[in-house]
Amino acid sequence: MCDLSNAEVFTNWQECNRENRQQGADYWYDFMTKRAKRGGKDAEDAKQRVETMDRLCVA
Repeated sequence: MCDLSNAEVFTNWQECNRENRQQGADYWYDFMTKRAKRGGKDAEDAKQRVETMDRLCVA
């Protein structure tokens, strides 16, 4: 999919979210969600990060 780590994707999402760049935040959220659903070695970490994104958006 991409050489970015889950941490880098999460950081990109955080920056967009913090700066109210909704389109960018949505892009990175969707990216992480697809990675979590795809499976593989980083899927469990991606699922946890999606849960964190969900919690931060509600807060």
